[in-house]
Amino acid sequence: MLEKIIFVGEADIIGKAEMVFEPERIIDSIETKLPSWEDKIKETWLSHYSESKDVLVCSTNYLDVGKVIFEIGIQEFYVFVDGLFFRSDQIELMRPIELYEGTSFKKKSSTERSILFINKLAYENVMVEAAKKRGFTSILGNITCWDKAGENYDLYRKFSSMNGMREFIESSDIDLISCAQNSESMASIALLSNIPVIYCISNENLNENNLILQKMIYKGSAGIIFCDAKIKEIYEKQFGEYAGKSCVFQKDFLIDNSKDYFEIIGGFYEKVASYK
Repeated sequence: MLEKIIFVGEADIIGKAEMVFEPERIIDSIETKLPSWEDKIKETWLSHYSESKDVLVCSTNYLDVGKVIFEIGIQEFYVFVDGLFFRSDQIELMRPIELYEGTSFKKKSSTERSILFINKLAYENVMVEAAKKRGFTSILGNITCWDKAGENYDLYRKFSSMNGMREFIESSDIDLISCAQNSESMASIALLSNIPVIYCISNENLNENNLILQKMIYKGSAGIIFCDAKIKEIYEKQFGEYAGKSCVFQKDFLIDNSKDYFEIIGGFYEKVASYK
């Protein structure tokens, strides 16, 4: 699966997808904005007739591109979108696939505590260090799989599907989950577990195309970290007053006083973790 790949789609998404694979697995990259791109796919596919190869669609318009691929005569293709991988054929569209194998996390003792960070956070060094100073084992679960983990984490797991992340959460000893803003789809999976979830909001700009999901995460999280008082005002105006535990700090103050926030954020983690 995806041993030899023809990338098809938009240049920026292709660029991210290519970072996931070794160069020797890349046969060609074809941009759909170029004229006669359909002919180029067919030509490339046939010129490598003796190889086991796959088409990876890297486009937000994956259904339209996929239709063209089917018309060419290619019976199946893969899709890369928002850091996730799917498989499509004539029978089933967009079936999630997990490319990465990895073991679950198990505590070494009954007193060990752990926190799973879903995607990299704003002010990552302070957030992770605060958790470690309170004795939490820090795990990064990264769905945007072209990113590299920071050295602060004790364990790094990357996923190419929501299913992979869900299975890791269900099979691991996790006490607390901290989800970065703009990772609402992953946060929705985390909320299905019995593990307290912290939603870390670092940007005051609401996603107008995703307000329902944002509201669900906002209302359903056990705790929220607002990275600015103004952000808290904007979210409460949009979604109503937050009923759970919240922590607010000023970004400018954080830059100069990160040591003080180790205590504030670390204490907040402990309060939310006690909900379990």
